[in-house]
Amino acid sequence: MEGTHNSLDAKQPLVSVVIVTYNSAPYVLETLESIKNQSYQNIELIISDDASKDNSVALCESWLEANKNRFAATRLLSVSKNTGVVKNFNRGMAAAVGEWLKLLAGDDCLPVEALSKMVAFTQINPNCEVLHAPVLKFKVDATNTTVFENDFSDHPKVLNGEVPALKQFEILTRGCVVNAPAVFIKKTIIERFGAFDTEIPNCEDWPYWLKITKMGIPFHYISEPLAFYRVREDSVYSSGSLEFYITPFYKTEYNIFKKYIMPYVSFYQKYITEYDFYLKKHFSKSKPTIITKILFNSLRMPVTVYYKFT
Repeated sequence: MEGTHNSLDAKQPLVSVVIVTYNSAPYVLETLESIKNQSYQNIELIISDDASKDNSVALCESWLEANKNRFAATRLLSVSKNTGVVKNFNRGMAAAVGEWLKLLAGDDCLPVEALSKMVAFTQINPNCEVLHAPVLKFKVDATNTTVFENDFSDHPKVLNGEVPALKQFEILTRGCVVNAPAVFIKKTIIERFGAFDTEIPNCEDWPYWLKITKMGIPFHYISEPLAFYRVREDSVYSSGSLEFYITPFYKTEYNIFKKYIMPYVSFYQKYITEYDFYLKKHFSKSKPTIITKILFNSLRMPVTVYYKFT
């Protein structure tokens, strides 16, 4: 589905907002409204759907038809077979023609000034090719009231324009401290270094941040929350359940470690990380109890100490 291109202020670089959806019907209209309401005007809106089984595509088609004049261009991409989040983002990025990319899941939202502040930052800092910011987590409770977690983490400030790219890479080898919903990236980065890694189908962001910082591209940083991240009640990772004190994502993390981290870090970091994954693999097979959780955390203490003090 193609939209028409409108004549907008030529001084504003075109920003391509790429929204990926999969069974996002309960949330996607709120996401789209947050893009429509941006104070920034020169926006290309691309929705890439990954074979949703609900009515996500129909909702998006109807909304785009009603709101297409708000945007410089609109496009809705769909496929017949589910391919995963990485390929879904890649399809959306490939279709984008904007100078800047803002990637977003179909259940997250942007504050009204988000794109304006991101673009303004890049104009003040012309060497910036990728920036990030904190996110503000939110959920809708049983009374249909939106509840925000105002104690957002400012930890990502360790990756900023004053920290060299290779130092940022070193920090990222210890964990992903970049909030993907609040990343703003230049399209030329994707053109130079390629799209997200389809060999790691469950994680689009961390491998890419490792890749570009290793290649000399530093993150810049804005210190205020510029994205709203939805905490969904149906997510096993946010449920707090004892069953998931070791999340299945550790397998993906290990694949990232082997491909993007292990060749470049010290022997001791390799050893301590291998030990960490060994514990996760072993305890993931055990019945989750209070005792196994305490034992796991006790045995993992050397890992915790290493990453805290080195």
